[in-house]
Amino acid sequence: MKANTKLTATLTLVMTVLLCGILATPALADDRLKSQPGYVDFGDLTELGGAEPSVEISLGGAMLGFVSAAARDAEPELADALGKLRSIRISVFEIGPESMDEARVRADSVSRKLEADDWEPAVVVRSADTSVRMYMKTVGGKVAGMAVMMIEPGSDAVFMNIVGEIDPAQLGQVASQFGVDITDLN
Repeated sequence: MKANTKLTATLTLVMTVLLCGILATPALADDRLKSQPGYVDFGDLTELGGAEPSVEISLGGAMLGFVSAAARDAEPELADALGKLRSIRISVFEIGPESMDEARVRADSVSRKLEADDWEPAVVVRSADTSVRMYMKTVGGKVAGMAVMMIEPGSDAVFMNIVGEIDPAQLGQVASQFGVDITDLN
């Protein structure tokens, strides 16, 4: 009987350790992502102006690796570009006039943090209607991350962060394959 009790206790301990490891993995992955030079902390993006995001995209390394492998034969340039990324996060909010100030304050705050952390402003468009800010973080001559914040009154506020090695020429090629002209941002 003692052998069964020891075996049960050992199995319980092993299962507990495995369960704790499984439950802790997302938290560890999140901490590893936050330590990447291309990571941007936009703050709490669960709501903006009292509204939840209308679109949320959060692709981590595993999903990006899966998509990269799936695209390898048909779209090798896309597969190569995705294979170098660690994360893509996008939050889109439908905003009205009452949420404009909060969205602008959030974008201003993040912009100040990025500039203090040596992120380079690549595109800045300010007009009465629209605000677009795109920043790039370079490390060792390579782009390690990109942050985009777009605010269009009466329409949307978009917060996007791409973490990982980004080749701007490759990004342009991939974007053009999807009909996106990155030179026409306004």
